[in-house]
Amino acid sequence: MSSFDRAALRPDPRRIAETASSLGLSSPGTNDRGTQQSGNEEPAPWPAEAIDIGTEKEIKEFARQIQEEGLLNGHDLDKIDLNQNAELSSTITEAYRRRQSGRAQKESEKVPLLNESPEPEKIIDQSTRSGKVVSDLVRDSKLETIIASNGSVVRHISYISNPRMRQRRMKKEETWRRRKKLGSGSFGCVWLEERLDGDGTGRLRAVKEITKSREGKGSRIDYNRELEAIAKFSHSKYVHCFVQSFGWYESENTIFITMEYIEKGDLQSYLVRPFPEEEVKQIAFQLLEGLEYMHENGFAHRDLKPANILVSEPSPNWWVKISDFGISKRAEEEATAYRTFVGTRGYLAPEILGIYSIADMNNISSSQTLDDSSSLYTVSVDLWALGAIIYRLLTNEVLFGDPRDLAKYVAAGHPFPRATASELGASEACVDFLENIMARSPNSRPSSSEALHHPWLSELQDLVDTATDALEELSIAVEDSRTEHTIVDTSVASAQWPTSLG
Repeated sequence: MSSFDRAALRPDPRRIAETASSLGLSSPGTNDRGTQQSGNEEPAPWPAEAIDIGTEKEIKEFARQIQEEGLLNGHDLDKIDLNQNAELSSTITEAYRRRQSGRAQKESEKVPLLNESPEPEKIIDQSTRSGKVVSDLVRDSKLETIIASNGSVVRHISYISNPRMRQRRMKKEETWRRRKKLGSGSFGCVWLEERLDGDGTGRLRAVKEITKSREGKGSRIDYNRELEAIAKFSHSKYVHCFVQSFGWYESENTIFITMEYIEKGDLQSYLVRPFPEEEVKQIAFQLLEGLEYMHENGFAHRDLKPANILVSEPSPNWWVKISDFGISKRAEEEATAYRTFVGTRGYLAPEILGIYSIADMNNISSSQTLDDSSSLYTVSVDLWALGAIIYRLLTNEVLFGDPRDLAKYVAAGHPFPRATASELGASEACVDFLENIMARSPNSRPSSSEALHHPWLSELQDLVDTATDALEELSIAVEDSRTEHTIVDTSVASAQWPTSLG
């Protein structure tokens, strides 16, 4: 694209008005409000608020260029009248200003433009450069989005079919505006947004904003694995266990993940007293059910903690959902020194912190350094985190809050600290469950599926199994009723056959 030196332009208002008129951008003899001028007034160049771009050739070139970039899609430049269309006028004017200044619209401007979006570096390109294949789930869950220059308003564009209206492909738009910040951390922040248009006007959602870049480095963080988990577990099959996402979008330096807004907050905000064991059992079972889904599909959460567990329904009949899928942890790890974990230490498995049992130390090959322990991580880190959460719920205390206590238990072989939970009335089965899922070595911890069948959770598991069996029996009965039919004796006359066949 050619650039224009505004300082070098010496526009003649009459010439510009005539040029703009030939383009259909304004009519000679009208002022900036589209009303008639008196014979003594100078004709206005374009609308008066527009910038004088220059010669007729330059105006035509610039208008055609921004149309090719998608700013004026659907408009015939030979027919539009900017005096009658303030939005188009503003779009062309603002586009020109940006070309000249090279700066984005200031945050303080009252009405952000939604006709222009940045040129993002797409994650698919980033992953291709790193030799990785982008999941279809990630690609398909990306939202086509126009972001306002100040970031406070976004518009999503999608296409749907409407058989009733006999339309194969219809354009659908949703506009959302930020209402307030819900929270923040080293990963970025979470916003509450409100729908401004359509049938969903007034609907709320949460949007997590996460940086793409490593602090102090030019390279980008690869979030594809986390985005894949978010997309997969937002399917209707899993939404009883996970916070549902409605898709993601990006700007040049940021990824935005849209999610259902759960107004009752996270589990962390409820940690003000010890919980009754029966309520802890409800929460533990639901979290373990979600972990089983993740682990069976090859995903580990890696950052399970009360702040990443949202509460759909509180006491006494808890309904909790897992959120985040480790995407915030990825951002934190990249933004700070490796293994500098702020606020989550009490829920991290010892192998993540570089603390190993004697057996594991002996099994580490001489070619592998302890600092390169990522290959030792397994889904069992989530089981340890679940145990730490259960202990916190039962006692309102952090287990192994002092790293020295953790080292004594894991590396020195000290016994598991059963006393505190038992003294507060936790059952023997509950304490045994904790000791199992918080075994020193990740190789000694049960799988999420095995943990679901532990005696402590057997009552809840039996309810699920019974409901599943009943559903299967009902399905078989329905299928039998469909296939059941009357056997007809073909040796008799057809007039004697039954009048209805099952």
